[in-house]
Amino acid sequence: MNDKKVAWLLRTAIIIVGLFGITVCAFWWPFSISLSAIGIDKSLASITGEQMAEFWSQFAFYQATSLPCFVILVFAWLVTNRISKGQFFAISTAKLINISALILYIDLGIFLIGNLVFMFLNWNTFAIMYYFLAAIGFAVAICMSIIAYFVKRSAELKEETEGII
Repeated sequence: MNDKKVAWLLRTAIIIVGLFGITVCAFWWPFSISLSAIGIDKSLASITGEQMAEFWSQFAFYQATSLPCFVILVFAWLVTNRISKGQFFAISTAKLINISALILYIDLGIFLIGNLVFMFLNWNTFAIMYYFLAAIGFAVAICMSIIAYFVKRSAELKEETEGII
């Protein structure tokens, strides 16, 4: 497999993840929040102001915590550009991956705190699923940090060997 093929495969994966994220933002958040805030058997006329506040505050929160994930996908795309040019093992690539991991750590912390608040307010009927999602996110962030470490170490070794030759 060559660098261009790896970059193409990663870009395909990024597009798939991006489409999944757009689907979650456009369909899952409104659907799940309306189920927990308003319920199934309510008509539009019987929705209270409290239910609307519950819906819109959760909706805004989940949309806001989704945005950094799309920023991370942009950074991943930038990394694929480096891969296609054969420049993956560079300090700047490690920095991009590290920044992505940091963004994900911060976003997941905010996501967990928000879900805890919603759970204590009895607004979050899907809390277990969201905590599971956050656990997967933390595992991904840890893997990103490890990859950034190894890319940085590889770049340093590459610079050392180029200096010897």
